Amino acid sequence: MAKQVPIRDDQPNWLATVRDRIGDTFDRWLQRADSGEGSPAQPADFWSSFVGPSGIGPVVDVIDEDDKVRVVAELPGLSRDDFDVRAESQRVFIQGERKDEREKKDRGYSYAERSYGAFSRAIPLPCPVVPDKAKATYKDGVLELHLPKAEPDKSRKIQVKVS
Repeated sequence: MAKQVPIRDDQPNWLATVRDRIGDTFDRWLQRADSGEGSPAQPADFWSSFVGPSGIGPVVDVIDEDDKVRVVAELPGLSRDDFDVRAESQRVFIQGERKDEREKKDRGYSYAERSYGAFSRAIPLPCPVVPDKAKATYKDGVLELHLPKAEPDKSRKIQVKVS
């Protein structure tokens, strides 16, 4: 038999309080990400970088090299027409669909672990890149993107004349 945990009378909304404290902690964490401290992720993109609309997106490696950022994503079983890739200055978006090609049979499955459906992934990059010069290859279910790093903004001295 399950053991009951007593709740004190002076804390009728203890569960709501715990939920609010957890929410506040995540909000503070996401605000740090939004401010650029350690991550270019925005709060809305933070969650979509891990979970797409129908589950976990493709597994991705982001490699920061001297002159470029390399993104390697696993997309097993997909053809080139099953997904799209879009690059921005500090993010790469991969979205597509895994189509269910299984035949329905009258017998049941012992295990059904393969997933099908739409996926989406927003991948934050460690530094600004030049999206127009990006190159991509797709071979044996592995997508590889080469994104050249953007030149850092150069400041220049402005001479001010006093009138």
